Amino acid sequence: MGMEEIYKNLISSWREAYDGLTAEEKTRVQYIDDLRSPCQIVAVILENKKLRVKQQLLVISHFKDEPDCDIKVIGPIDSIEASGRLLEVAKEKRFEKPLPEKTAFPYGKTYSELVQSHLLNLIGSFRNLVLQNIWTGKLPKAGGSSKHLLSEEVSVWDFIGILSNRAIKSIVNSSMESIKSEVRRKDEAQAPKETQKRNEVTAHGALIYPHLWVGSRPIHTFEEDMRNVMYDRRSRGPIIEKTVVFERIGGLTWLATQEGLIAVAVADKNLAMRFLNAFMALLILRGTPAFVIGENELVEVTLEPNTGKVLGLRSPIVLPRMLPRDPSFVRTRWQEESMPVVDISSIKQTWEAIGEIAKNDATLDTLRAFGEVYTHFQRNEYSQAILLAWVMVEKWYESSKEKISKVEKTTKRHGIRSKKDIIKLLETESEMDTDVISRMYQLRLLRNQVSHTIGNATREDAKLALETVIAILQSGQS
Repeated sequence: MGMEEIYKNLISSWREAYDGLTAEEKTRVQYIDDLRSPCQIVAVILENKKLRVKQQLLVISHFKDEPDCDIKVIGPIDSIEASGRLLEVAKEKRFEKPLPEKTAFPYGKTYSELVQSHLLNLIGSFRNLVLQNIWTGKLPKAGGSSKHLLSEEVSVWDFIGILSNRAIKSIVNSSMESIKSEVRRKDEAQAPKETQKRNEVTAHGALIYPHLWVGSRPIHTFEEDMRNVMYDRRSRGPIIEKTVVFERIGGLTWLATQEGLIAVAVADKNLAMRFLNAFMALLILRGTPAFVIGENELVEVTLEPNTGKVLGLRSPIVLPRMLPRDPSFVRTRWQEESMPVVDISSIKQTWEAIGEIAKNDATLDTLRAFGEVYTHFQRNEYSQAILLAWVMVEKWYESSKEKISKVEKTTKRHGIRSKKDIIKLLETESEMDTDVISRMYQLRLLRNQVSHTIGNATREDAKLALETVIAILQSGQS
């Protein structure tokens, strides 16, 4: 039997089994499993004859302008000739068809772009099979490993080993069982029975950035490191969040994971952002660097309510803060060891402080503003840091009117018209530390300069602005 006949046998065997389904079962066929007419297959086969390792990529299409059962087999391609042959596959004319308007791949234009990505995955997977054989002396288990849907017209199947009649029978049986189970699930869903809702809590959070560890660094065994080197593992696999602290403080339920994910069980995203950024600001004041969180960096976390175990996580991959949530991200050992470790007790104390001010909107806003000044400074955005620092001084002025009025009455001085006069008055009456007053004078001058010459601020200028707002916060004047 020729290679093309093997794949035609796959199609005919599937259709024969499909004909034996009930009318309802036939309606449950998924695009990813479909081999109905018209159906075409491009099979790409990689092989290392010496190690007897073989892997296939099947691109299954349902193009109406191409004949049914049109089979093209490329290979078996020996691994030493793969570089040149796979370039030819990438240029296969059939894949040049444009993607449909409604697609899950908005940045792609043709099927060729998507197929090339799967060819790269094939190379990586084949390499891993070869390494496994080298280190174990065992052949990989034959069978289908995964299926991917590119559109309603095209799917991609991965298969390890030789597509024999026995393998075809297994593929067809699995496909039919999947169809029948869909019908069973539908019937069960319609059955009148009580279903218990999953007990879970929704929280919102983000990784502390710059990245750090909470409690301790992860421990690696020599065996793990040895296998990573043996198999050249560049992907760490599924991300498993390890909750190291989970508490309820001041009416707020919050958690921290070992990798620095901080989350609070608040459904309202805006409120969660207020708490989280106040948390980051307090970390800064306590000596731990932490940038404010942008709305697009917020992670939705599903928790087990009694233990804080992370059940699910929806995370945008916004660089650089959320890069570690990318499944393909791998942090090297030297990077792990260079990351600082924050004590769990310090994280708890910071959340206790948040619990005390959770209902104080003015304080939450002040802390957020301070965090933004710090973040601008660390990102070398010096003019923005200075302007925002002066905004904090103006807000301080608004919140200090009662004290200012008291000073006015005590000294019987009136006619105060400007913030400069207010600062001078407070300095005269020793209501504020002289060093803070001096910094505020300098910041006022800097703010005026920056307002007229944006972009000319220096790091020393911005450092003064940052130190000024820190001094105001630490003096208790905020």
